[in-house]
Amino acid sequence: MFMVNHLNGFGVGGSDPSVTVSFQASYTDSSSATTYTFSGASIGTAAADRKVVVGVVGTRAAAGTHTVATMTVGGIAATLVKQQNVSHSDRQTAEIWQAAVPTGTTANIVVTFDAGMRGAGIGVYAVYGAASAAYDTDGSNADPMSASIDVPAGGILIGVGVNANGGTFAWTNLTEKYDELYEALAPGNHTGASDAFAYAQTGLTITCDPSAVGSDNAMALASWGLA
Repeated sequence: MFMVNHLNGFGVGGSDPSVTVSFQASYTDSSSATTYTFSGASIGTAAADRKVVVGVVGTRAAAGTHTVATMTVGGIAATLVKQQNVSHSDRQTAEIWQAAVPTGTTANIVVTFDAGMRGAGIGVYAVYGAASAAYDTDGSNADPMSASIDVPAGGILIGVGVNANGGTFAWTNLTEKYDELYEALAPGNHTGASDAFAYAQTGLTITCDPSAVGSDNAMALASWGLA
């Protein structure tokens, strides 16, 4: 049986080394576009080891691809960590991206999709002391969305969820940070959650349960260990 032992906010106290995570803010844009610029987004306290992690979602009404092509944070190119798509009628995507951004407390976050969208949303986290690559990733399209993931001792876990059926979300084994509408036609709702874990987690089950029943669901998860 796994042990869930997590601490909210910045992570593990005391002298033991640990990765820290701080949720900054969520942002939405319900316009129809291919590129979305979230100007002056909060990215946390500047530090040489800061990683800005962005959970991003979007909805496309037409057939075809519907994923993020590129992202920049303060002009610095971000890289994809985990992508979870919905192939059903509303063609949504839930993704996690990261960028090493050592300076500044705010930045323009520019998200460019590979096709025209009808709305997008992001959740922004400042992460300190993490390895350059994620430790583990997983995702789900079920209802409720559920996946198992490993987290190293002193590590962190970030999740992003999306659906096209309205309502709210309930997370299990991860602390919700935001839960809101980002586009009204579907309607598209997005959510994010994160925690720092004092002890290693093996096969930790994370669920993200939308209150509205439907098949347009996607959840992406990623964990990081110490650098």
